[in-house]
Amino acid sequence: MAVDGVVEIERHESRTVYRDVVYAAIRGFRPLLLDLTVPVSAGPVPVVMYIHGGGFAGGTHNAARYVPSRRATEVVTSRGIAVASVGYRLSAEARFPAQVHDVKAAVRWLRCSGAALGIDPARVGAWGDSAGGYLTAMLAVTAQRPELTGSVGTTGADSGIRAGVSWYGPTNLATQPRLGPPSWGNSDPALSPEARLLGAPVEAVPELAARASPVTFAAADSAPLLLIHGTADEGVPFSQSEELVAAYRQAGAQIELIPVDGAVHGFPGINLGALLDRSADFLAHHLAAS
Repeated sequence: MAVDGVVEIERHESRTVYRDVVYAAIRGFRPLLLDLTVPVSAGPVPVVMYIHGGGFAGGTHNAARYVPSRRATEVVTSRGIAVASVGYRLSAEARFPAQVHDVKAAVRWLRCSGAALGIDPARVGAWGDSAGGYLTAMLAVTAQRPELTGSVGTTGADSGIRAGVSWYGPTNLATQPRLGPPSWGNSDPALSPEARLLGAPVEAVPELAARASPVTFAAADSAPLLLIHGTADEGVPFSQSEELVAAYRQAGAQIELIPVDGAVHGFPGINLGALLDRSADFLAHHLAAS
């Protein structure tokens, strides 16, 4: 069965790859795109959305070009799970909650159109790094928040996920450092990634900052999360993940935090093999057929 706008680009012995798939078209904006890699299987397979980082201001859906997405695709598809590497509107294009609306639209597209491509619509997870980790956490905690669902792309379907993995993503904008890591040389809080996301310095819009923070929405029915974070991260401090762990545990939801001793933001110089495997195994466990 064909899906409008989806063109098969690569067919390998073990997988089929679709690139630059338009999952939503928004009037006045560029089309929102994803790359989809589907392993060969006798039946429908679960899917993990990979959501890129970039301080809300950069990054790409292009799984062949974006290294974290490429590594995630390798380990996830080896477990018989499809990967959709998803783009979203950046902070110079649109303010919060546009980014959350976009990734929820990607979930809905996978549920409604992915079935024709071999995807099981009932088994959708997410994995992201930095800003993408933040968006993964927002997907996990806001499934029952209609004010954050949006009307982008396909509507009417469930936009929640079964489980998510966040690598060093911010979780509480009120306590996130205002200037970013010292290496950025930023001296103006109004130019921080979070301020650009919100359209104002965090202090000027505390209610909006709370509504844009995963810690605000943690509830008993939040999707299970695995957080992986460097203890020496100056851009997004380790305490950001600790705050979400505390909120989840208070709510009675399932969460796990893996500290990476001495690692800074982005994990440069870190052997990622074991962390990639832990992430993929966590998702495979929660996306297993019930």
